[in-house]
Amino acid sequence: MTRAAAAIGLATLFMLAAAAPGTGGQAEARAPGPCSVTTVGGATVHVYCGRARATVKFGGKTLTFRGGNCGVVKSSLAQGWGLGIGKYTVPPAKPRFKYFGVAYFGTPKAGTYKKGEFVVTFFLPGKTYSVIGSPLGTPAMTVTVTKGAKKGSFTGVLSGSKKVSGQWTC
Repeated sequence: MTRAAAAIGLATLFMLAAAAPGTGGQAEARAPGPCSVTTVGGATVHVYCGRARATVKFGGKTLTFRGGNCGVVKSSLAQGWGLGIGKYTVPPAKPRFKYFGVAYFGTPKAGTYKKGEFVVTFFLPGKTYSVIGSPLGTPAMTVTVTKGAKKGSFTGVLSGSKKVSGQWTC
């Protein structure tokens, strides 16, 4: 399994493990994850809260995301770091809200990553965008983070050769 595939799996683990009962209401003092889970039009939606925010630039647009949290997620299957901001519509439903997420398999150290260690995903109503670096050393994405990934920035390419960049703080 490549690190990118593992990070995608971790993103799913982050979304599911963090939704465990009894985690709502304490944005920064608990394991990262949604503050609540609701159903909208038959779709399950994880609602994030907290101080985290992000900005994404692509295709001449600047998108802002607010209200989320980040941190290390541990389970018997894996350990990783995750960030969730906004409202995550659980697949297979199409996204209904804005959402920004980042996943990393393991515990990130301060530095620059270019080999697919991070996965950045963002949703707009009806659309999903993901940026994944290449484990082969030809970076489709570069991510730079501070200790604990509390702050980070990324540059990359979406399918169709659209350049994308952004930053987060949590």
